Amino acid sequence: MEETCDAVIACYTRTFSQIEGLQTAHQVQYLLYSGKTGLRLEVRKTGQHPNRAWRKLPRGTEGFARRLMQFLYENAVPAELAGDVVDDCWTDVMRTGPAVVV
Repeated sequence: MEETCDAVIACYTRTFSQIEGLQTAHQVQYLLYSGKTGLRLEVRKTGQHPNRAWRKLPRGTEGFARRLMQFLYENAVPAELAGDVVDDCWTDVMRTGPAVVV
C-alpha cells in the first residue's frame, strides 16, 4: 500500500519529441518521494505507452538516492529498465560501499 502523505523532494523531467517512424512524443519523470517509512524513487513514462517503476529505499539514504536519480536522468534510463538499474546499484552499494571516482 502506498503512503498518501509522501512528498516529492526532487524531480527531473526529460522530454522526448515525436520522430516519425522512430519514437512517439513522451516524457520521463524521475521523482524522489519522502514518506513516513522512508524514501521512494520512481521513474514514470507518459505518452502513448505509459509505464512506471519504483523502489523503496531506507531512511538515511537520501544523498545516495539523489545521486542515483541524477544518474538515471542523465543516462535517460527508461521506466522499463529503471527498477533493475536501481536494484543493481543498491546491491553494489550494500556490498562494497559507494563508488568514489578520483
